[in-house]
Amino acid sequence: MLALIFAAAIFLLLLADPPAQPSYESLDGSKVRVTGMVSGKEFHTAADGSVTLLVSLRQVQWADEVRGSETETRTETGQIRESEGVSPTDSRPTNGRQADGKPADSSPTYGRTPDFSPSDSRPSIPDGVLLSLDTDPAALYRDDDRIPVGALAEVSGTLRSFQEATNPGEFDSRLYYQTLKLNFRLNHGTVHRISGSRHPLQNALHRTKRRLAAVLDACLATEDAAVLKAMLLGEKGFLSAELKALYRESGIIHILAISGLHVTLLGMGFFRVLRRLRMPLLPACALAAAFMLLYGGMTGIRGSGVRAICMFLVHLGAKLLRRTYDLLTAAALAAILLLIDQPLYLWNSGFLFSFGAVLGIGILMPLFRSPFLKALAIPVWTMPVYLWFYGTFPLYSLLLNLAVIPLMSVVMTAGIVVTAAGGLWPAAGRAAGIPCHVLLYFYRAACELTAGLPGHRLILGRPYPWEIILFYGLLAGATIFALRVDRLEEPESDEEKIRRTVSWRNRRKAVLEMGKGLFLAAAVLVLCWRNHRGLELHFLDVGQGDGIYLQADGTSILIDGGSSSKASLGQYQLEPFLLEEGAGHLDLAVLTHDDSDHANGLIWLLEKGYDIRMVGMADFGETPEERRGENERRILELCRARHIPVIYLREGSVIQPGRRENGIRQNQSRQDQSRQNRSRQNRSRPQLTITCVHPSPEHLHPDDINQDSISLFVTYDRFSAMLTGDLEEDGEEKCLRYLQQNGLPESSVTVLKAGHHGSRYATSAAWLRHLRPQFSVISCGRKNRYGHPAAETLSRIRDAGAEILDTRYTGEIAFYTDGRSVRVRTFLGN
Repeated sequence: MLALIFAAAIFLLLLADPPAQPSYESLDGSKVRVTGMVSGKEFHTAADGSVTLLVSLRQVQWADEVRGSETETRTETGQIRESEGVSPTDSRPTNGRQADGKPADSSPTYGRTPDFSPSDSRPSIPDGVLLSLDTDPAALYRDDDRIPVGALAEVSGTLRSFQEATNPGEFDSRLYYQTLKLNFRLNHGTVHRISGSRHPLQNALHRTKRRLAAVLDACLATEDAAVLKAMLLGEKGFLSAELKALYRESGIIHILAISGLHVTLLGMGFFRVLRRLRMPLLPACALAAAFMLLYGGMTGIRGSGVRAICMFLVHLGAKLLRRTYDLLTAAALAAILLLIDQPLYLWNSGFLFSFGAVLGIGILMPLFRSPFLKALAIPVWTMPVYLWFYGTFPLYSLLLNLAVIPLMSVVMTAGIVVTAAGGLWPAAGRAAGIPCHVLLYFYRAACELTAGLPGHRLILGRPYPWEIILFYGLLAGATIFALRVDRLEEPESDEEKIRRTVSWRNRRKAVLEMGKGLFLAAAVLVLCWRNHRGLELHFLDVGQGDGIYLQADGTSILIDGGSSSKASLGQYQLEPFLLEEGAGHLDLAVLTHDDSDHANGLIWLLEKGYDIRMVGMADFGETPEERRGENERRILELCRARHIPVIYLREGSVIQPGRRENGIRQNQSRQDQSRQNRSRQNRSRPQLTITCVHPSPEHLHPDDINQDSISLFVTYDRFSAMLTGDLEEDGEEKCLRYLQQNGLPESSVTVLKAGHHGSRYATSAAWLRHLRPQFSVISCGRKNRYGHPAAETLSRIRDAGAEILDTRYTGEIAFYTDGRSVRVRTFLGN
C-alpha cells in the first residue's frame, strides 16, 4: 500500500509539473563535438541487417567547454593519448565540409578553434548522449575493445534529437530516452581521443561479457547465439527485427529480458550450491549477493532486472534475519527505489509489465486452484498494460507461455553449459548447443504457428483510464471473494462444526466461487467493451503528406496515408494508430491520387496484410489504365492478389455504410440528395454520408494529377467536413460548380482540410466564401522544402473567419461529434 501511495503521488506530481528537458531541435542535423565518460556499449542490428555500435556517454560537455581545462583532465586521468584506429569510420560531413560550410576536421587537437556555434548559444547536457558508430562487420569486437568503459572520450557526429510522439499509438522516442537519461543521439560518430578507463571493474565485466558472447557465436548458429546472448548476457543487439517482432506479437518477448527467472536460476542456484558445500549462512548470502550484483553489472540490466536483483537481496536478507520472505513487500521496496531514481518509469512499458507480473503472481494467482488457471494470472493482470501500449492482446500467448516458460530453465541451463564447455573446448560447446537449437526451433515454430491462426491477436484499442481503474477494482472484488472462500476451509472448533453444517459451508462456498468468477469475467469484459457511437475524424501528423481516419458507428475509413518526410510511415505511425483506435479492420481505404506522400503508408498496410475490406480510387472513365501512376498500379496489384474489391469514385458517388452495392451510388441527382437529407433529419440516429464531389471523368487534367484528387464531402447530421486531397484552384472551381448545382453545403462547413498542404495555389477566396468553414486543418511537415503552408493561404483562411489547426504544432488533430456538438482535441495540446 505504501508503494502504491508513493507511485500515485509521483504520478500526480509528474502530471502537474512534467520534468523539463532541454531542446536540441535547433542543432538537429548539425555536426557537433562533445566530451564524456563511456558508461556502456551495446550493438544494434537495423532492419537491413547492418550492425551499429552504440556507446552511452555520461558527464557530457560540449568539447570547446573543456578544452581550457586540459591540464586538470591530464591530472585526473593520466596522459591523454590519441589512439590510432579508434575511429571505425571517417568523419562524414557533406562534401567534406561541416554543417556550417567549414572544411572537415579529420585530425583535431584540443587547441583548435571549434567548428560549431559558441557554447552560450547551446543548451546544456544534463544527462547523457548516445553515440552511434558504424562498425566493420568483420571487426565488431575489435572496435568495441578500443573504447573501454569508463574512458574519457572526445567524439563528434551528426546530432539528432529524439522525437516525441505526435500521434496516438506512436512510439515516444523522446520519453523513452529521457527515461534512460539520454539527451540526444550522435549519428555516424567518430572517436577522436580517448583516455584510459577510470572504472577497471566495469571494464573487466564488459570484457567478460564480450568473451562469453564470442563463445556463443563460435558454438551456436547465428540466430540461436543471438537469442542466448539476449537471455544470458542482456545483449539484444544481434537479434533480427523479424525475430523480435515474431516474439512480440506472440506474447513471449519477455523471455529475452533479464528478469526474475534468471535471478532464481543463477542467484538461488549459486546460493544453494554454497549451502550444499556446508558454507555458513552469512558468507553464502554475501557471496550470492556479490555474484548477482556483478552479474547485473556485466549485463547492464535495468528495469525488470534491477527489480529482480533487489527482490533477491531482500530474500537473502530474510534468510539472514530468519524472517518470512514476502513477495509483495520485496516488489514494493524495489518499485520505490526505482521510482526515486527515475520517476518516468511510470510511463515505461517494461517497468509496468515487470511489476504487473509480480502483482499477478502475488495477488491474482492465489485466486485460482488449478495449475492451468494459475498460469493465466500474469496475462490477465497485465492485460491493461498490453492494451495501453499496443492496443492488442496476443490471445494465444495464454497457451504458448504454458509451454515456453517451463522450458526456459532448460534453455538457460543449456546455454550456461555451452559457455562453460565452449570456452574450454569448442567441440564440446557445439555438442551442448544441440538442446538449445532444438528448443529455440520449437519456440520459433510455435510462434509462427500461432501467428498464422485466425484471431491470433485481439485488437481492442487503448482503454480509457476509468476502464483500467474499474478493471483492477473488479479484480480486488474477486480477491475478497477468494479470501472468504479460504476462511471457510480453515479448521473449525467442535462448536462451530455443530452450528455450521457441511451443506451450509458447501452452499456458501459455491456462492463465493460464483461471485469470484463473475467479478473476474466482468473485469475482462470492461476492457473488451467499446462504444463506437458517434463520429470521430482524425487528421494524423504524417509530416509532409496526408493521413485521415474516419470512424462512425463502427465503420472505419482511411483516406490517404503517406508521407515524403517520415520513413516507414505505415509501420511506425499508421498501424500503431489503427491498433490504438481498436480498428481491427478498415471497411474502406480511399486513395485520393497517386502521389507517394498520400500512398506509401497505405501500400505498406496492404503488403503487410492488414484487413482492408475495400479500396476506393478515382474514376477516370474511358481513359486508358496507363494514366494511373506507379502507386495506383501497385495498389491495384495488391488488391487483385488479396481479392479486395476496388470501387471507382467520381463526381456524384455516394458512400453510405450499410447500404447495398457496397454502399456506393453513382450520379446522385439534386432531388435524391434533398430526399436523403430530409430522411436523415427525420432519423433519431445520425447517418454517415460521404459524397464524392470531384473528379469528373469528363473534365480531367492530364498534366496535373493534383487537380484530379478525389474530394469528399462528409456529413453526419449537422456536422460536415470537406476533404480535398491535393486539390488546387482549377479543381476547386470545378468542384465549386458541382456544389452550387446541388445546393451543398446547406450551411457552413465544420471542417475544411486545406488543399495541397496549404499551397498558395489552393484554398482560394471563392472556395472559402462558399464553404465558410469553422475550422481549417493543414497537414504538412516541419521545415518542408515547398514552403507549405503559404503565408497568403493562411491569410485567406483567417479572413474567412476559420480557426487554423496545423499538424506541425498540434500533432494529430481529432474531431468528436454526435452530429450536433463538436469537441476538438489535439495530441500535443497546442
